Amino acid sequence: MKITDIVSEIFEWERPGIWNGGHFYGPGRLHKVTVTTDEGITGYGWNGGTAAERPLGMFPGYVDYFRTLLIGRDPMDTRGIATDLGEKQIKILGPGGINTQVLAAINIACWDIKGKALGKSVHEMLGGAQSRIRTYIAGGYYAEGKGLEELKDEVRFNVEEMHAGAVKIKIGDPNQGVAGDMRRVEAARQAVGDDVTLMVDANCALDLATSLEFA
Repeated sequence: MKITDIVSEIFEWERPGIWNGGHFYGPGRLHKVTVTTDEGITGYGWNGGTAAERPLGMFPGYVDYFRTLLIGRDPMDTRGIATDLGEKQIKILGPGGINTQVLAAINIACWDIKGKALGKSVHEMLGGAQSRIRTYIAGGYYAEGKGLEELKDEVRFNVEEMHAGAVKIKIGDPNQGVAGDMRRVEAARQAVGDDVTLMVDANCALDLATSLEFA
């Protein structure tokens, strides 16, 4: 099997602004990578999501650069592709940054192709030691007009409708202070009950003294 092309697309959609302790997030944005092969199997990878304030507009240029290195390669050789487009490009592209994010999307697409070709999920190809894993739903962002009742509705939905056994909410908004964030934690706990794991994420917004106070 050989790679015949790689296509980069950027999607953007409006949504209410949300923020955590350190960052504000505007429109939703997604960078999608499509890798096609001579056997008709297509793989998809992506970057973006909630924390999509990265400069996605620069990503297609890196896809154009990688395209000449990818066409004709075997997409099943995920390790070789990751090495040749990653480690062996350090002198040209540097050890990290946008290129590594684009490579991640390409890598996901190649694993997608490999799984489709073999008829296996990625977790099976990686060994499949676990048939089930525990996951959580991240959310609880600050938003205009979003108070404690709205926060409670959100985490309750994640538990009751999405069947999450653990949820995460944001803390660290300087306008809230420790007391305000403690009220958020209390409200979330009331909403999900005692049997659900409740996590908090300050996104590097708290200094040492405030972290100790919160703890």
